[in-house]
Parts: sequence; C-alpha cells; structure tokens
Amino acid sequence: MPRRVLVVDDSATLRRIVRRMLEEGGYEVHTANDGAEGLEALQRDRFDLCLVDFVMPRLNGYQLTQALRSLPTVRDLPVILMSARAEQIGARFMSQTGAVASLPKPFPRELLLETVGKALGSASSVPTREVALPTPGAPRPTLVEGLAQTSREWLHIEREEPPLAPAAVAPSSFQDAGHYERIPRMTTRPPGALDAGPGLLIAAPRVAAPTPQDALQELVAGFQWRLAECLTPMVRDLSSTEGDLDTGAVLHALQLYLSGPQVLEMAQELQTMLDLSSAPSEALRGSLGLVPLGELFQLLHLQAQTGLLVVERAPGADEPRVLVAFREGRIDQCVGRGLGEAYLLGRYLVLEEVLSRAELEALARSRPADVLLGEHLVASGRVTPQALETALTQQSSELVYEILRWSAGRFRFEHRALLPMAQGARLGLPGETLTLEGFRRMDEWRLFTEVLPSDTTLLRRDEATVRALGAERLDRDERRILDAVERPKALQAIVDGSGMNPFDACKILYRLVRARFLVVEP
Repeated sequence: MPRRVLVVDDSATLRRIVRRMLEEGGYEVHTANDGAEGLEALQRDRFDLCLVDFVMPRLNGYQLTQALRSLPTVRDLPVILMSARAEQIGARFMSQTGAVASLPKPFPRELLLETVGKALGSASSVPTREVALPTPGAPRPTLVEGLAQTSREWLHIEREEPPLAPAAVAPSSFQDAGHYERIPRMTTRPPGALDAGPGLLIAAPRVAAPTPQDALQELVAGFQWRLAECLTPMVRDLSSTEGDLDTGAVLHALQLYLSGPQVLEMAQELQTMLDLSSAPSEALRGSLGLVPLGELFQLLHLQAQTGLLVVERAPGADEPRVLVAFREGRIDQCVGRGLGEAYLLGRYLVLEEVLSRAELEALARSRPADVLLGEHLVASGRVTPQALETALTQQSSELVYEILRWSAGRFRFEHRALLPMAQGARLGLPGETLTLEGFRRMDEWRLFTEVLPSDTTLLRRDEATVRALGAERLDRDERRILDAVERPKALQAIVDGSGMNPFDACKILYRLVRARFLVVEP
C-alpha cells in the first residue's frame, strides 16, 4: 500500500508539480490550498508525511506545525518545510516546528524523493518504479485531450490560420538571436545584419532554414552512432570467441551490452524519427492572460511533447519574443528577441569571467558569416564546450523565468517543429524545476515592487550612510551598482547599465535601498 503524503501550498501550480513528482515516485498524494485547509485535512484523514510551504495565508508553515504538535493524533507526524526563501528556515525554526527536513524551492524531483524517502525511513532514498509499456492498441491521450482534461475552462484552440512552416516559426535572422553579443557598429553592414539601435549591430547570417528531412537525417546519424557505441564492445568480445556463434550466444551478448533502459530510450528516438515523416502542425495557441505558462510547461512535460513553443508579448516584428524548443517534454534551448542585452549569450560568458568584453567583441568580429557565435568561440579555443553549455543553460533558464512573469501576450505550440540550433545544444532542462524557480522569483519580484514600484523610480545615493557604513562592506556587484548611481537615476537606466539581468539587478537595488545606501526620490 503506498505511503500517503499531504502537500500544503497556496500555489495551485506548485501543488500540481509536487504532486506529480511524488506520484511518479509511488506515493499517494493529497493537497491543501493553505495552512487552515491543511490542518482540517490532517484532523480528518491519516497521512504518513506532510510537506508544508513556509509562507501561506491564513495559517503559515510555522503556525500550522505549532497547531499540529498540539494534537495528540498527529503530533508525531513527520513534517518537511518548503520555502522559496530558504534562509527563513533556520535551525531555530526547525527545532521549534519539529520538522525533519527543509527543502529550498525550487527543488529537482530527485532531491524531493530523496528527502521524502529519508523522512519516511524507507529503505531506498528514491522510490523506484517499473517502466510501464503502453498497452497495444491503447493510444496515449493527445496533447489537446490532455489540455482539455487539465483545465477545460481556459483551453482555446484556433484552426482558422494555416499551420506555420518551420521557416515561418524560426526565420534565419532569428534563429541565431540568442547566440550573438552586441558589437560596435561596423563601417560596412554584413549581409543579413539586423539594426539593433544607435551605435549597435547584431550580426545575423543568412542561413537557409533546415528542412524536416535535414533534421531526420541528423537524428538517424545520431542514432546510428549511439547504436555503434553500444555494440562495439559486444562485437569485439564476440570476435574473440572460439568456435561458431549461435543465436543464443549473440542474444546473451546483446542482453549484456544493450540494457533494457537503453533499448527503451532508443525506441523513443525511433518514434521521434517516425514523427518527422509528417509536417509540423500548430497544436495549440492561446492568451497568456488565460493560460498560465507554468501549466503549459507541465503539460508539455507530461505529454513528452516535441516541438516549438513561441511566446510573444505583442504582435509585431520588434516586440519581445521567446522560442522554447522541447524534446520529449524537456527544454533543449530557449532563444529570445527584443529583450535587450541582458539576455544575450555573451553576457553570461563575460559575467562568469570566461572572456573579457573586449575579447568577446574581437571574436565576434572575426566570426565567419555562416557560423554561430557559440561554435566560433569553441573553435577558437577560448571557450570550452562545458563553459558554452553552462552559458546556454543560464541563458535559457533566465528566458524561462522572464516569460513566466508575462501576464499578457500570446503563445502557440508547433508540434514537431524544430529549432535547428537546439538540435546541437540539447540541454535537456527540466521544465518543472525551472517553473518552480520562476515562481520563487515572482515572489521576490513582489517584494521588489514594494520598494521599486516602476521603471521610472528615481534613486540617489545616501552619502551619509555610505560614509558611516563604508562601501567596502558591500560585495563586488553591490559596489558596482552603487558606483553607477553617481547622480539620481531612473531604475531602468541603472538596470540597463549594469549588464545584469533585471531580476539580479533589482535584487541588489532592493538590498541597497533597505540598507539605506540608496534612497528613493519622492
């Protein structure tokens, strides 16, 4: 009989994500919307463990656990505290609440299952589950059916417009947008260049959009290579066997060198190749005001969908837009356009001190027109493949966090459409973990806006505080932003000049205002 877990969190999206993670681990899961509802459930039903969010309306996590410890029937129930701001859960709160563990949001599935398993004293920290093969003749629910089952009230499917072709979804001038750093204006404009504003240019080569057949050939080649890697040791061993080989010996060798999970993974890849035999089609479209992107990410993961999610703030060639490439429900790469320098690839390499800005600009100028900047940086020997992957992961993650904040705009999902550069990146990022971190950041954004209400908010240095406390107490990024406010400046100007993403810059500005190093002008 599965162990019963109660998840108490005021975020509907986070409840669904955590519930699915635990159910995949073999637990029976029930949920409560807040602390008061959670307390009622604990008194009404029997549970083996309770996962409690620390910050909730009505009863918060501290109040709920205090009430729980006063009830004889549940006072010994193991409790795990969850918080987007993990620093709030110190040793004192752990002791006062009697919690057995704490989880800082966001947390990956493996950490959640390990923590729950240890709290329940299970023999294995991560519950195992058998791979369920589909019943012959029983089709998996389609993406549209899954969406309708998840939340019928906001599903809106439009089929009046013809499906977008891959080239229409990702034109060549946009395919590489996430890979270019802004460089000083050149005296001659290269072919396909995009004007990025006064004194700036983004170099974008004219590259023909790959066809589905090109992508299929690439997948086939990759599959053949993987199969060769698995079978080479087997062939080497069989070739040294004395005597004639029979079917039984070959089958035994296959079972030894080609495991069940590898066979299943290759079967999935073969299914992807078969899917490419039909053209990409627009499966979904809708309004961000009606469809939470967190819900959509979760559904695409559950359905193991492959395709391209296009998210736009507003119609128009110059409006912010983000492309999210999904492969079997995981995110291979995100690229953005119209979001400013903060989300360009080069910034992450400069911030991590992989390259100086001068080195980056020089390498960008020397890049051949038909080569992506990332590939050129690796080929130059100045950036390792690992450093490039780290930068691409940071870039894609930041873009997901950004679009999760958008309360207006539109999205569409192109089933089986491919983003060519993502075929090379293949980051395989878990959308559910990125969604959890995105919601944690949204909680912090609400705090920032209490102090920094708008982009036009004026900030100035409080010289008395700077002299009294000393700027040497600040870390490098804090000093850099404080030094940039040499005169009263608008919030947006400070963020744009920082070279940081808006979230990190506003987080530092929030701390500086709270410490009185900076003052908001009335």
